Amino acid sequence: MLMGWEILALAAAVLYGVLSLVLRQIMKESDNIAYAWIFNLFSALLFFLFFIRDFTFSVSVFPWLLVLLGSVLWAITNFVGLEAYKYTEVSLKAPLSRLG
Repeated sequence: MLMGWEILALAAAVLYGVLSLVLRQIMKESDNIAYAWIFNLFSALLFFLFFIRDFTFSVSVFPWLLVLLGSVLWAITNFVGLEAYKYTEVSLKAPLSRLG
């Protein structure tokens, strides 16, 4: 019998494979910036819910600069990754995206 975490891991692997095929079809015709905004918004909301319990606000500026830098890099990476679906085959893009 599979345990709960094994079922979740299997579901994540299957859904990740389906995601790359669906993204390939969507990104051929859609606006990448709009999709990246929605994707980043949902990601931010999800992580906010996870970290709201144990989060304490820092009074120092340096941690906030790191958060800002990480957020900007995350958004740029998502946009470039979504843009890559237009120009590469799924069989080529999937292994390349796992290198990062």
